[in-house]
Amino acid sequence: MKITGRLKDVIVRDGAEIYPTELEEVLYKLPEISEVQVFGFPHPERGQEIAAWIKVKEGAKLSLERVAEFAGEEMDKEIEPRYFKFVSEFPMTRSGKVQKFKLAEMAQKEYLEG
Repeated sequence: MKITGRLKDVIVRDGAEIYPTELEEVLYKLPEISEVQVFGFPHPERGQEIAAWIKVKEGAKLSLERVAEFAGEEMDKEIEPRYFKFVSEFPMTRSGKVQKFKLAEMAQKEYLEG
């Protein structure tokens, strides 16, 4: 068994365990991406849904359509993120770690409640 990333970050969608770091590694193949965070957030039917929020390199041009197309080409449908978004920053702790739980809260409000 190979575990990549933190266990608490594992996404369970439709009963399958999905490791965000593996999906992030795929998306980093797009040269326009400077930083990406893949995370799960609660979903009423699927357990969790998957989102990928992306910082684009300064001066680079990239569309959400291209990111979704690339993910569809490079990832199995079962693990492919459903939601993509460009962001300028991520919520961080004082020690400089991304607060994925805050991303999940924001995504749930944006995609399921809004």
